Amino acid sequence: MASPLPSALPRLSLLSKPSPPQHHRLLLAPTRPQLSRFECLAGQTGFFTRLGRLIKEKAKSDVEKLFSGFSKTRDNLAVIDELLLYWNLADTDRVLDELEEALLVSDFGPKITIKIVESLREDIVAGKLKSGSEIKEALKKSVLDLLTTKGSKTELQLGYRKPAVVMIVGVNGGGKTTSL
Repeated sequence: MASPLPSALPRLSLLSKPSPPQHHRLLLAPTRPQLSRFECLAGQTGFFTRLGRLIKEKAKSDVEKLFSGFSKTRDNLAVIDELLLYWNLADTDRVLDELEEALLVSDFGPKITIKIVESLREDIVAGKLKSGSEIKEALKKSVLDLLTTKGSKTELQLGYRKPAVVMIVGVNGGGKTTSL
């Protein structure tokens, strides 16, 4: 009588001890090695490491672009230091006119520039500001006050419908993005 199991496989018997394992090969369909999409071998750079490095480099370049975009403004505002360094009371009108020009060239709006310069002029005439360093500090304070105070005139009134579309129009280099 022929055995239903191939002779290469060990025979199991309930009455006998199991035979020691023999190295037999079961013939199955060939398989491909299982590869994980998230496998990272030692010494190789992983996906998240590369992604982190890419994000860090992008952030660094964005910050550099931001600061380089303000280089024109920074250079024009450096003129103010020179103006106020050798300031004296006799040159007040000339210095304030040059200060006004420097602020306009540095992308300050005309209304804001006039407001700042007139405020400084009033303080100089009243005797509150007596040196170039005091004028510089007053200038810093007035710009900071303008940026931090909230007024109803500067807030955008959109009405009751949302979303709203806001169109900003201007010539190239006119400061549309800077004004936002």
